[in-house]
Amino acid sequence: MSQQKGILPIFYHPTNVMSVDDDRDLLNTLSAGIDSSFPYVLKDSPLKALDYLRTHTYNLRDLSKLLSESHDTLPAGDSVETLGIHFPALRSGLDLPERFKKITVVLVDQMMPEMTGLEFCQKVRELNLPVKLLLLTGVAGNVDAVNAFNHGIINAFISKGESQLMKTINDKIKQLAWEQFQEIGNGLLGVLSHQSDVLQDAHFKALFEEIRLQHQVSEFYLLDTTCSYLLIDNDGKAKLLMVRSLSDFETTYEMAKDSDAPYAVLQSLRDKQNYPFTRLSNPYPVVDGDAWEEIMVPIDKVPGRDIFYALIDISQKDIFYFDKYMGEIWPQP
Repeated sequence: MSQQKGILPIFYHPTNVMSVDDDRDLLNTLSAGIDSSFPYVLKDSPLKALDYLRTHTYNLRDLSKLLSESHDTLPAGDSVETLGIHFPALRSGLDLPERFKKITVVLVDQMMPEMTGLEFCQKVRELNLPVKLLLLTGVAGNVDAVNAFNHGIINAFISKGESQLMKTINDKIKQLAWEQFQEIGNGLLGVLSHQSDVLQDAHFKALFEEIRLQHQVSEFYLLDTTCSYLLIDNDGKAKLLMVRSLSDFETTYEMAKDSDAPYAVLQSLRDKQNYPFTRLSNPYPVVDGDAWEEIMVPIDKVPGRDIFYALIDISQKDIFYFDKYMGEIWPQP
């Protein structure tokens, strides 16, 4: 399913889907059909579900840790305080399973005796919890569901009478989870608009989606201001999607020339055919002379754009990957 709408999330990973219904048999039936790319948490009490969500969703405090302050010096000698993404914080905790325990989508039945599904969703909104709410309704409840959707109480609703109910549910879960991570990224990129051009570019997003599908990437994390990404599959294998701009080539060319790089290296930089790579989050390596030849990697251009990229296998140790979580921890909270 294409995820081209809107800006690319600055990070994404599998999370639990919470399903809320007082009917345990229906919960079990629904859970059996949930796509394997999402684990799930089942709650037969909306009050217990609210308690669980309070401790298993992203919150503003978590997100604020992804922003870092810096002081840039202006030509006149003054300084200005700026905000940027603290990239190490963005990808911290990869050695732990906690990220997979987060919940971004809640599937809730409308008809429950303790409280209705819409009453539950209203309480979630009052708590300002960053989750997407998907309501299951009977045909008679669609008018109320439409009103709730129009007022932002729920994000989507599905009638239980749908002919392909589980396919519709799974498609909507994937869409809503993606949108939730987009919103997290948008909240940060609101103060970093200069970083978002590549992430909004249709050509780059199409390429990113192609790479994500081809290499079965289940989670990813923005690495630097050039919009490079760390990509991880379900088995914990990692790749770097290194992204560079024309200005990166110009800067690197001058650095290579000043450090006596061989002619072939300089020529490949001029022709935008190769780019140096040493480690994550380091667009400008510090090497001299012939050492440049050892770190050059082939680089391609995004069709129709001055955006350049290379996909590089890397060794990222101690990743607690998704399949390990599913095999060792899930469904424990």
